[in-house]
Amino acid sequence: MNPQDLLNQNIRMLIGDLQVQLMISNARIQELEAQLAKAMEHDVYKQADEGYQTQPKPNGKGAATTP
Repeated sequence: MNPQDLLNQNIRMLIGDLQVQLMISNARIQELEAQLAKAMEHDVYKQADEGYQTQPKPNGKGAATTP
């Protein structure tokens, strides 16, 4: 094998490795998206159980005061 053939072979091997890493990364992204969807679904149910108390309670500022 001449140097050009070795270089071409190394490039093909690197491209193959990158393709494998891309597939693994895509699979991991899908797993994380599924976990996120499950967590968001759980959070929605948790908020429903709490009665959607997302509004802060008033602290009385600006209310009329009696002397």
